[in-house]
Amino acid sequence: MIEAARAAIARVRELFQRRRLAADLDDELRFHLEQEIQHNVARGMSATDARRAAMLSFGGVQRFREETHDARGFVAAERVIRDVRFTLRRLRRAPAFTAGVVGTLGIGLGAAAGIGALVYGVMLRPLPYVDPERLIRVSLITPGLGTTSTDHSPGTLKFFGDRARSFTELGGYYENDGVAITDGDEPERTTAAMVTPSVFRILGSVPALGRLFRDEDAVSDTVPVLVSYDIWQRRFGGDSAVIGKQIELNRGRRTIIGVLPKDFDFPSRAVGVWYPSGDRAKRADLTSRSVLGIGRLRRGVTVEQADAELAALVPRLPERFPELSPNVMQQSGIRATVTTLRAAIVAPVRGELTLLGLMVGIVLLIATVNVATLFLLRAERLRGEIAVGRALGASGGAIIQRFVIEGVVAAVGGGAVALPIAAAAVSTKLGFTTGEIPRLHDVHLGGKEIAVVSAITLIVGVVLGLVTAARAGAGGASDALRDDRRSVTAGRTWRRTQEGFVAVQIALALALLLGATLMGQSLLKLRRVDIGFTPRNRATFDAALPFSAYPTYQRTVAFHFEVMRSLAAQPGMGNVAAAMRLPLIAGQSSLQHRIQAAGDPTRNQEATAQANVVSANYFAVMGIGLRTGRSFAPGDLAGTPSVILSTSLARELFAAADPLGRSIRLVSDPAYPAYRVVGVVGDVFGERIPDGVIRVLYFPLLADLAPASLIKAPIPYNPSVHYIVQSTLPIGTLAPAFRQAVALIDHRVPVAGVKTLDAIVSSATARTRLMMFVLAVAAVATALLGAIGLYSVVAYAVAGRATEFGVRLALGATEPEIVGLVFRQGAIVLVAGLTMGTVTSLAGSRFVQRVLYNVDANDPMAYVCAVGVMFAAAAAAAFFPARSAGRTDPARTLRGS
Repeated sequence: MIEAARAAIARVRELFQRRRLAADLDDELRFHLEQEIQHNVARGMSATDARRAAMLSFGGVQRFREETHDARGFVAAERVIRDVRFTLRRLRRAPAFTAGVVGTLGIGLGAAAGIGALVYGVMLRPLPYVDPERLIRVSLITPGLGTTSTDHSPGTLKFFGDRARSFTELGGYYENDGVAITDGDEPERTTAAMVTPSVFRILGSVPALGRLFRDEDAVSDTVPVLVSYDIWQRRFGGDSAVIGKQIELNRGRRTIIGVLPKDFDFPSRAVGVWYPSGDRAKRADLTSRSVLGIGRLRRGVTVEQADAELAALVPRLPERFPELSPNVMQQSGIRATVTTLRAAIVAPVRGELTLLGLMVGIVLLIATVNVATLFLLRAERLRGEIAVGRALGASGGAIIQRFVIEGVVAAVGGGAVALPIAAAAVSTKLGFTTGEIPRLHDVHLGGKEIAVVSAITLIVGVVLGLVTAARAGAGGASDALRDDRRSVTAGRTWRRTQEGFVAVQIALALALLLGATLMGQSLLKLRRVDIGFTPRNRATFDAALPFSAYPTYQRTVAFHFEVMRSLAAQPGMGNVAAAMRLPLIAGQSSLQHRIQAAGDPTRNQEATAQANVVSANYFAVMGIGLRTGRSFAPGDLAGTPSVILSTSLARELFAAADPLGRSIRLVSDPAYPAYRVVGVVGDVFGERIPDGVIRVLYFPLLADLAPASLIKAPIPYNPSVHYIVQSTLPIGTLAPAFRQAVALIDHRVPVAGVKTLDAIVSSATARTRLMMFVLAVAAVATALLGAIGLYSVVAYAVAGRATEFGVRLALGATEPEIVGLVFRQGAIVLVAGLTMGTVTSLAGSRFVQRVLYNVDANDPMAYVCAVGVMFAAAAAAAFFPARSAGRTDPARTLRGS
């Protein structure tokens, strides 16, 4: 085995030392020949006779050279090297063909590699956990309550966990982005995950240091925590003795029991600290849910079986929670569902990324077909040459090898162009953020991805070579040499086939251009929609206060008002307001109430509304219009507390009646008193504009709250708030000013979430932008490929009819006549493609309509624009070879030069 390996290595080494070995062989042959000559001279022969006798005895030097060369096994490798050099020379002599092939494959492979890496990283890359396909998300859906939340309450999750047998274990978690690390001089805001100890067992996680949570940790008085690898490195210098040390979180000392691995990112990469969460299962709490359910399927159990089991358990919820009356169960429409964890994570963008993957496949297919037709048409020109080679003894294998190598070399050139395109697309993440596309951090162009691209490149090259060889070798040698009518007819057949391919490409490009145009109009409509507030020249940040330092509502409110005064005193700052929630921010904690008009037997319609806590000037600073009544004022939490309704909520509760002075009560929690309506303001959107406006119930954030009236505000005692500041200063200047203003009040409270409201609005349109981007990239790539295909059709037709054009010009035809003659051939293909594309787009318009926002899928102007762009691109592609045909030199053509 070792000797065989050494021999193989020696042969490979000798392959790159052919000239030296040939010279050594010549020297050795010359030495033996001279020795034989001297021996003959010594026997009495003359010098001439001695040389002649030695040559005859030696048996032919050239034959020995060839036999020795073949014995070393160089023949196959040298043939490949020879064919590669020959291919490179041929491609260099045909720059137009080479540029078309390399450019087409570069566009197709580049789009496939870059966007394919995005689709694979987000949708298909396995989750970094043990046996990830068995991990599932358990959701609770209550469509009748007017919420899109899929979260559980601790009670409902424990109910299913105790009774369901489809799972090895069921756990829960939720995130809190309002946790501050207050060790040292620099406070740091981080996200904490509250997880049941079972979560780490479900994931199969192993700590990098220390241990994970045990069940008893959830009820421990010491509150143990886990920290991320990043915090361990930054805050503790990677000290291995960190286990058992304490970290100050929200000004409370917590004991570190473990460090999670560097690549651990559950529930998200933003999490820096993990707390153990126990079972708080006293109520079902359908209107206040924040726990996400995660589990692991038992072996042999499918998602469908687990889903069916939970569906059977839902009607039994009232057995455990009597407050879930039949009326509540029916009104809420409650149901539980099971999906794979990976599917649940990527659900927000699954449709867009699926379409993106489909578009990539189409673009790559079009690129390959384009290049294949280029090679096929070129093969038509080479049939005579190949027939001559066959007549002179060339084998079929040698001809096939030549074409395969030619295809591989061309494909490698395209791959060399594609990789930088793909790397640029992946490095920029196509302009999106992890907040807009989940798992975006898993997108990269590593060794595996490059290997896949290389494999696809080689496969495409081999296929191109085999198809071309099959076409070029069709028919007999005599047919090719005669170039008879059957050969001409076959050439026309292949040309018609390519024209059909190009027409299909133009049709696809038109459909994609139309889709991109419609999505662009949707995005423009989204940008122009009345979002209910004014984002321009407004920035926001948030501050979360630790309960240990701010245990009462009064102290919390006092801090917020001190910060607002400190902010207003900063140079360049305008009005400042505060609110618990802001419109169009995803992932905010949800606090919902079921509401009913009080004391009005004619209006018993219930409505579900999102609760918000705002300062009195919030509506003025945000530019939210006051429809009727007034904003909050001192005293609004004394006596009968005051609330403000959004327009949609007021309409739902009171129809056309005047809501001012009317009372409402909380059906979801009757312990609270009635509230007096003092104003109605304009509607705002929730997390996404396409989902429509939400009903909002506003509570006042006031500094004059009396202790006795504390229970009259059904809101958190120490709410984390967003501060909204009117300012024209750049965001880079505002961030330090925000930190300074907060530090003047409490330097241990970190600032987070600094952004402009314009950025928030832009993020809210991310899904539409992604869809538009998908269609635009695919449309541009397909349009370019279609234009290249049309150019190739016309260019090769011109090359094949050069003699005809020369004769026509010699007989008096003008250049415009020749240009028109050629252009008409391209125009036929173009019109056919545009017609097919228009019909296809009209047929699929009802499917496109589902993803559009206030845009008609059959908008005539969109069709006109898309057809105009495609016509211009294709007409330009056909014009240049047509003009070249019109400038044919008749004299050179007739001379045959």
